[in-house]
Amino acid sequence: MLVVEISSVVFTEGHKWQLNDGLQVFWASVEDQDFLRRVETGTEVFRKGDMLRCRMRTVQSRRGAALHAERQVIEVIEHIPGPTQLSLDDDRKDDPPERSWK
Repeated sequence: MLVVEISSVVFTEGHKWQLNDGLQVFWASVEDQDFLRRVETGTEVFRKGDMLRCRMRTVQSRRGAALHAERQVIEVIEHIPGPTQLSLDDDRKDDPPERSWK
């Protein structure tokens, strides 16, 4: 199991998402059809700093002299929302109204 931060979401079917595991940024295909269905229906929504706890597969191959890796998100176990910034207005509900200084 791995936790990755979402760097870039691609909604076009078959395209890869950009993820960050804390060591490197990489592209991975998302194979979890249930998760993709929730994304398409709007049940899963994303914002900066969101993370996914997921099962991943890495397939290494050799192309000529170069080593190549393909990454796949097999199953999204948890969508971890990023931090939320509170509005300053929310903290001032009980404060007296501001005065206008002229």
